[in-house]
Amino acid sequence: MRRSVRALLPVVLLLVTVATEMFGQHNLFVPRPTTVTYIDDVINGDTLAGGVRKDSLRVYVLQRGGTWFWENSVQNIGWKLTIQAADTGSGSMPRIYGRPTPGTTTVPYNYVIMAGPLVVKGLMICGYVDADTSMLNKYQAPGQFFSRSNPSPDRQEFYGNVFSGPLQAYVSAFGSCSVIKMVDNVFANDGVPPIWDLGNGRIIDCRNVSLDSLILVNNTLAYGFDRAIRHLKSVGRIDNFLLDHNTVYENGGRYGLFSLGAVGSKVTITNNLLIDPMAFGADTSTYRQFDFGEAGEFDAQGKVKMAWIYNMAGANDSLPGKKATVWTIAKNYWYVTPQIQAVWDSARKSGWDPAIGLGRFTTDTIRTRIADTANAFIKLSSFAFTNVPPPMTSVVIYATSPGPNGTAGQSSGGVWPGYDRRLINYYRDTMDCSYSTSSPAYTGGTLGFPAGDLNWFPSKKAAWVVATGIAENPAGSTLPELYTLSQNYPNPFNPATQIEFSIPKQSQVSLKVFNLLGQEVATLVNGVLPVGHHTATFNASNLASGVYFYRIDAGSFSSTRKMLLLK
Repeated sequence: MRRSVRALLPVVLLLVTVATEMFGQHNLFVPRPTTVTYIDDVINGDTLAGGVRKDSLRVYVLQRGGTWFWENSVQNIGWKLTIQAADTGSGSMPRIYGRPTPGTTTVPYNYVIMAGPLVVKGLMICGYVDADTSMLNKYQAPGQFFSRSNPSPDRQEFYGNVFSGPLQAYVSAFGSCSVIKMVDNVFANDGVPPIWDLGNGRIIDCRNVSLDSLILVNNTLAYGFDRAIRHLKSVGRIDNFLLDHNTVYENGGRYGLFSLGAVGSKVTITNNLLIDPMAFGADTSTYRQFDFGEAGEFDAQGKVKMAWIYNMAGANDSLPGKKATVWTIAKNYWYVTPQIQAVWDSARKSGWDPAIGLGRFTTDTIRTRIADTANAFIKLSSFAFTNVPPPMTSVVIYATSPGPNGTAGQSSGGVWPGYDRRLINYYRDTMDCSYSTSSPAYTGGTLGFPAGDLNWFPSKKAAWVVATGIAENPAGSTLPELYTLSQNYPNPFNPATQIEFSIPKQSQVSLKVFNLLGQEVATLVNGVLPVGHHTATFNASNLASGVYFYRIDAGSFSSTRKMLLLK
């Protein structure tokens, strides 16, 4: 059973122009339903006559033990959507399932269409009513739970949820945003073949976008089919990428494990536990070549050299802002189960593919940036979780074997064999990804903590929070790991706009605004601020229309962004 330990730290409220949100006065308690109730009706109905939200900072608090359904998309255009479980009261996590109203044929393709900040906390959300397989076959499932098409300088944050069953991805960002952050979640059954093919089933699909920060800490990923992160065909960079203390079990990895696209300042991949992370193996299939090709590495036969982790590199990366990325990859433990290894061995002997196997952890280019390659990915000689479903050998055979039953390397076709797909309740109540304390991974992480998602070791998680200072604050958003400066919102603006920034430790902070001539026109912050996410308001009512710049200096961090005042 999954348990999460959260420590609460005090939050200092800053007055004048800098404010930390206080949620209490904005809460709307949503009681446990006694009849079929659609949560989107609750949210969409919480509006004024003109369609404006009654409270742009509304927090929807769902009573524990309740079950809701989702039938239509919610659009948080220009306002913040926070939906979370009640912190008190008896009962299990609130559950939400995709289910159309009588007379309609499909569930919404997106649960939420985002153009504003989003926080989801403590919920169980499934793409379909998983206890009734006829529902999935008849109505399918959402393509993406949370989707962003247009750029906006916002944060998307997910804490302590259990997610299952999108067709394509849980979070889809086809428009740039500031931060995507996932902490203490379980993601299971990522993708729904054969409704959709094996080329889908991701945690985050953020192609064609830039991100200030992409952060995943203490999550468990079980039974996915494509890569967990897809940042492909980049038109912008992921400036800071952090992947720490995550557990991956049975990920097909049709196009790898983490496809990072164009990266920027820093990539940190540490303390993760990877069990069958690319179960479809690395092979020579023509059908899998294209996406891996972004790394620009090929063998003597001209085939792409597949890797678990790859990025846009070399001549393929011609985007502006290219810099020497700091790669920190260390203390990641891995294991291939005998069942999956046996499928690879059989595939080679049967002539399905002469080279199918483990593949490379990273591209050659990334490998040259790793300080200690011997301890970047550490093989376990044996391994077993306490209680998990078996490896998805039937799906690996299906993905690699020739027709008529297999796909012959394609993403669909043949005869779908199925696998031991459990209901979402199982991942909340029964699955246990703890492991033996005698495993080298148990003390192999940084500071001697277990590798992988620490929520499976509650006492270790509590000690880790104390040792690292990473914890949840009472407002429901975790403390930042990185310095960030977000794009102002709205932009263009008249006359006022908000500027969000984050500092990971108490710092002397200066936030100033300049005109095109470089003249200072406003000082928004000048003083010592505590760790946290902060917002400054810039009122330009006395200034002329035009382009302005705002710059933050905090510790050794400095960043400048541009904004447009239109009167």
